[in-house]
Amino acid sequence: MKYISLWQPWATLMVVGAKHNETRSWKTNYRGTLGIHAAKYFPGSNRELCLEEPFRTALEVAGYRAMDLPLGALIGTVELSLDR
Repeated sequence: MKYISLWQPWATLMVVGAKHNETRSWKTNYRGTLGIHAAKYFPGSNRELCLEEPFRTALEVAGYRAMDLPLGALIGTVELSLDR
């Protein structure tokens, strides 16, 4: 299995299905299960974003408090597919 590191809240939002796309400058031919790792770094601007809509509600619905997101850990998996 392949893995990708994302800053919060993007990592959690991806795992809970509230974020569907990730854009990177590189391409991959890989399709299948992709592990999502929450980076240890949590920028202040991203922390503030967690308190704004629609992010705050999306995190709350998934059972998370904005400031208590996991860091430095594999937090789940998603299925990587070609979206057309």
